[in-house]
Amino acid sequence: MSMTIPAILMRHTSKWLPFIDRRDKCPADECLTKTRLAFLVRIGTYRLGCFAVIALVIGCGLALRKDASEFLLYRLTYVRHLPESASTHNDVVYVLGGTPDSLKAKFQTASKLVQDGRAARVLVLSQQALMAFSPALGRNLTADEWVVENFSAFGIPADAIEFVAFEKGFFGTWSEAKGLSRFVRERGYRRLILVTSPFHSRRVWESFSRAIEQPDTGLFLYLADESAYLRHLLPEYVKLLLYRALLF
Repeated sequence: MSMTIPAILMRHTSKWLPFIDRRDKCPADECLTKTRLAFLVRIGTYRLGCFAVIALVIGCGLALRKDASEFLLYRLTYVRHLPESASTHNDVVYVLGGTPDSLKAKFQTASKLVQDGRAARVLVLSQQALMAFSPALGRNLTADEWVVENFSAFGIPADAIEFVAFEKGFFGTWSEAKGLSRFVRERGYRRLILVTSPFHSRRVWESFSRAIEQPDTGLFLYLADESAYLRHLLPEYVKLLLYRALLF
């Protein structure tokens, strides 16, 4: 005896469709509609459950990421501001390196220190590189020209900027600290104010405080207004641990 398609569907789906009783003699079209409806409800419920699980996983991940970022930033940050005593012509600001956007944030912090009378000059590491194209000059700016141009935007004249140069080694920040220490000793600067990124500040302080050769040279550290993300914090924390294990 042949069976219609709706009857076959009813026979195989009535086991898991509670609202369909095999004893009911419903019309074929009505039974097929109920079958389709039950299938759609089941698929919809499954998808909603998947979305709920995904949302929960993402929420937990974001919460853990925020906690990890806050923990690492706390471990990596160090600040030491100047006392209220008056500055002299022997007090200088040194801006540590970074990306162009990072440097602009550091320039702003350094400029404010000079304008507030906390330092007389700004020291910047001289770089052999080309920066953005200058329509006025018809060529790309050198890195040093770019520095002067950006400091001028914050009101610092070119004669208040001094470029320094020294050989950099494998451990960049440590080599920078050793080179600048010799420069500060030769020039007789009394106080050295460092400006760097928040997540770089702990490694900077531990490097420079050990490298400064003049015991009477005051060392201070200010932070630029920069954002710190987990992709920056994790590598920096590893570098800090390596410095402590291999150098300090």
